[in-house]
Amino acid sequence: MSDAEGFAIYATSKGVNLAFGHGGELAKKHPLLEGTGKSMRHVKLKSVADAKSAAVEAIVKDAVMLPRHSA
Repeated sequence: MSDAEGFAIYATSKGVNLAFGHGGELAKKHPLLEGTGKSMRHVKLKSVADAKSAAVEAIVKDAVMLPRHSA
């Protein structure tokens, strides 16, 4: 996923990353988001508990509420 809308999930050797296409717009509000790109940000998930955390839930909810970007 480059600067696409939506989400991506990908495995790494240390866990799973949940990537947000426009996560850069959420980075100030959600310090759990990592990355330095203009748009893409990701969260590193190392356990099921990480994935179910209130912080990750809040990021997903805010990402879904972002205005749609035209291609």
